[in-house]
Amino acid sequence: MDLALVGEIAQKLTNLTSWDAIFQKYIGTPLRVDPDQCYFGKTLADQDVFVVAGGMRCDIDEFSKILQAISAKLLVQNSSLFDEAERPHTLGLPMIGDVGANVCTNESSALGCRNGFMPDYGNWKEGVYWHYGLMQWIECASPNCQEGTVRISSPGLFGTYPWVDRGLLSGARPHWGVVYRQTTGFCSEVYGIVNITNNIVVAE
Repeated sequence: MDLALVGEIAQKLTNLTSWDAIFQKYIGTPLRVDPDQCYFGKTLADQDVFVVAGGMRCDIDEFSKILQAISAKLLVQNSSLFDEAERPHTLGLPMIGDVGANVCTNESSALGCRNGFMPDYGNWKEGVYWHYGLMQWIECASPNCQEGTVRISSPGLFGTYPWVDRGLLSGARPHWGVVYRQTTGFCSEVYGIVNITNNIVVAE
């Protein structure tokens, strides 16, 4: 389902006038997120329609409250919504585009194995099979995810990579994090901004 359609449905159901108003009422306020530090502004396309993807501006301390809630499966009375959201819904479908490839073989790449993007922090070093759940990526250890989920994640267009590891395969206790990736290509503008920011910090 397209996120723009999700936004329009949410608007009809809530009768609120902006996606930020919906976010603040149903997510931000219950989690005590500071609306001045975490909010939805204009979308990337600068459109008036409810395009849910893009436009979020959030201080990491405030964003952590959201990731903690996802990790603990809070906000909804029935956690089955999380279970459905974290189920791979694209099994058997071809990958569109390229998420990269690291230790994937030619055979496994043909089955959807892609680079995990994550830095090597010890709990998973192999390529993952990317599938899509409900509005988030499901990173699996095998083509059909029969061995379980490595992470659920949402790699952002401009370099942010929030993720949740429930410990099913890593053996670690459930944890979450945000990785800020410096990459070239379509994120080159962010790479430049980071360099400028670093110089400002050094100068101060």
